[in-house]
Amino acid sequence: MLGIVNLKGQYTVAWGVQGALSLVASLPTLIVFLFFQRYFIKGMTMGAVKG
Repeated sequence: MLGIVNLKGQYTVAWGVQGALSLVASLPTLIVFLFFQRYFIKGMTMGAVKG
């Protein structure tokens, strides 16, 4: 009986926790991109111009 109780929830996913951690993990990247956005765009357009 104790073994069955320990197996309960073995294949469940805590979607709320996973979603919150993915948001926290992506925030630094988003902040850096927003801060340096003008440089990213300038670099991409300079490399795209031929001649």
